[in-house]
Amino acid sequence: MTRLSPYHALIGSSIVVVLVLVLCMGMALKAPTFSPNIEVDGDRVLMRDQHSSQVVTEFYTPQGMVVARPQLLLEEPDVLPTYAEFNQFMSDQQQLYTAAMRQQLYAVTDRESVLLTTEYRRWQDLPWMFWFQLFVGAAGALTGAAIYAFSQKNAATRYYALTGLGYLLFAPSAAIYSTRDFVISGELFRILSAINHFGALFFTASLVALLWHYPSPIRRWPVPFCAYAVALIFWLMDMLQWWPDATFVPLSVLILFSAGILIAGVQGWMARRRPVARASFRWFIVSIFLGTGLFAGFVIIPTALNHPMPISQGLMFGAFLLMYWGLALGLLRYRLFELEAWWFSIWSWFLSGLSIIIVDILLVTFLSVSNQNAAIIAVALIGWVYFPVRQWVLQRIRRDARQNIDQWLPSILPLLLDVRLGSDQERQIRQRWPQILQVVFEPLHMSRQAGQQITSILQSGQQLLVPDLRSDHSAPQMLRLHHAARGQRLFVRHDLKTMHMLLQLAELALSVARARDTGARLERERIARDIHDDLGARLLYLLQKSTPDQQGIVRETLDDLRHLLNSLDGEEISLGEALANWRLETSKRTQATSAKLIWDVDVDEERILSAFEYHHLTRMLREAVTNAFKHSQPSLLRVAFYHPSPEQLAIDIHNDGMQAHPHQNHGRGLQNMQRRAQSLNGLVTWQQDREHHILIRVRTSHYDAIDQYPDVLESQP
Repeated sequence: MTRLSPYHALIGSSIVVVLVLVLCMGMALKAPTFSPNIEVDGDRVLMRDQHSSQVVTEFYTPQGMVVARPQLLLEEPDVLPTYAEFNQFMSDQQQLYTAAMRQQLYAVTDRESVLLTTEYRRWQDLPWMFWFQLFVGAAGALTGAAIYAFSQKNAATRYYALTGLGYLLFAPSAAIYSTRDFVISGELFRILSAINHFGALFFTASLVALLWHYPSPIRRWPVPFCAYAVALIFWLMDMLQWWPDATFVPLSVLILFSAGILIAGVQGWMARRRPVARASFRWFIVSIFLGTGLFAGFVIIPTALNHPMPISQGLMFGAFLLMYWGLALGLLRYRLFELEAWWFSIWSWFLSGLSIIIVDILLVTFLSVSNQNAAIIAVALIGWVYFPVRQWVLQRIRRDARQNIDQWLPSILPLLLDVRLGSDQERQIRQRWPQILQVVFEPLHMSRQAGQQITSILQSGQQLLVPDLRSDHSAPQMLRLHHAARGQRLFVRHDLKTMHMLLQLAELALSVARARDTGARLERERIARDIHDDLGARLLYLLQKSTPDQQGIVRETLDDLRHLLNSLDGEEISLGEALANWRLETSKRTQATSAKLIWDVDVDEERILSAFEYHHLTRMLREAVTNAFKHSQPSLLRVAFYHPSPEQLAIDIHNDGMQAHPHQNHGRGLQNMQRRAQSLNGLVTWQQDREHHILIRVRTSHYDAIDQYPDVLESQP
């Protein structure tokens, strides 16, 4: 199939629209205008001039008398209940029009018979409602054509353009007869009414086809073809008057519209696990209900129930324009995700208005309440019943995309401020950054990629790209958050503001941590110098003067002093290097007691330990080994290192010696180990079965939390 370029498609569509508008204006200008004016006042027909007004009882024509009924000036003949009345209306229009054009139409009052002079209308005689209906019809058609011109391969845009064609048929045709001065040709009236009916049915069938294909095609079933076939059958039945009720067209439109609502429900169920499709569906539903829903509530439903329309049909044509522009935004996915923040607000607003209309109709139709009292009662009932129920429901089901700060701030403040003293506090905060993002946005998962540190929304709100605070400035990294709120919503512009606030909070916490780390480092350096210059010198002097039996104790003290000074210097060490130091020290101690040492290692030796962590782990391991040799006299000592979880390090020291309860023999040592473990967000446990176990389990601060997410480098679309 040959496809037109967007330019040619737009030019061709514009020419068609202009021709339709010119034709409509020509027919409107050929309609007669009357002097004196004929108007409706309640249930009376008035003849009004500059000086007076009289009640018209009948109109005289050469073909006979026509009773002056307000129905002669109906805006829309579809409100007539039977085809007999519809045909009589058209016959009266033709009879009055023929007499008027021959200057033979008389208005008969109680006092006199007045000749109604006629002439063709001028441009300035056309009412604003005529121009309004032409505008909205042309705007809807051109909007559909513009969308289709740039996406001709998409079935959804094709059916969207066809709804515009239907709108171009029923709106301008109605503009001609609904804004007539008094009468127009009955034959022309029938043709325009038939075009109006066909356009309405064609529009609704196209809407059904559109919902079948958007956000995604449901099945390869010929549902669009069936919708058009049913619409054509309904139109032919109306033309041939094979239905006892003249309101058949509004009823058939409601039937097709209901089918569209069912299809929309299927689309909503299919899109429940796809954020973009779900947002598209919601945008569609809002747009459709703002347009067709309002028109149905104010025009179609009252007409089908033989109830007077509460508002002008021509004015309600403007509601369709809301639908067209809304659907256009949905089809183009232009800021589609912005709907999430006010989805429920739109629904509640629409339902409140529709509820007032329905309650008003029920009161007037079934309880015979006057129109004025019915409106007051309807408003009161909705205010007292609907709005409290709405608030109760919204409080329980609404997931607002714009999370309030009080929802996540209490959870992230401990992550930013609760850091372990003595370790690299700035690094602790940076390592917690993925956890902070998880708390605030609840993404389904995260991925990491290289790139400039600029926060942005990608893929129509499915992803949020944020700076990774753990990366080096020389090689910036980004975190890509996928599907906010566990896939229940899309990322919106408000999330960018939230992200900006998080970055400010993180920078503030990092500044405090840097200042604290700087102060602590300076103090550690001062203490280290004092210890080295004073205590170190004294220990070296003592080593030279001590006996051979005392030198072992002094050397052990010097080793402790060296570890202490290293911890004060704040130098980091790899876990592999730490293991080598620990094994060397433990081996010397087991050799001195003739015990056998089994050394099991199943850890990531590339992991980095801070000086603070290394110091406390060293002291805990040394204390555990000391207790084993001091109280158990083992022949076998086994030390095992492993990761119980990705962020934890465990040290299991067990021996085969005889040992009493730890609180009886070395409770103070275990207490010291517990305090050291708590400083590392860990614990120490003791148990006795065939052997004696001391288990040290701590959380290391240099654990890379993003490792639990797939490390997928994705290119920005």
